Amino acid sequence: QTDYVQFYKGISKFELGQYDSAIQYFDNYLYSDGTQLRDQAKWYMALAYLVKGDTLRGKEEMIRLRKSSGYKMDEVERILLEIE
Repeated sequence: QTDYVQFYKGISKFELGQYDSAIQYFDNYLYSDGTQLRDQAKWYMALAYLVKGDTLRGKEEMIRLRKSSGYKMDEVERILLEIE
């Protein structure tokens, strides 16, 4: 029931520009039993890595997202092309 709280705390930290903290919350959510927001958590975690300048890790997370689902596939493909 509280798994989703980790996701929304991550969103809040992301919006505040606190990317390291956001990544931790998204990671916590991904390792919890929560499943509803899994793709969204992967998406925002990848964006957080990219925005904070960790292009390699951001790219890895985008590739994982591409392999696991069709979530935001157009945006994922566009970002992957831009950072290669």
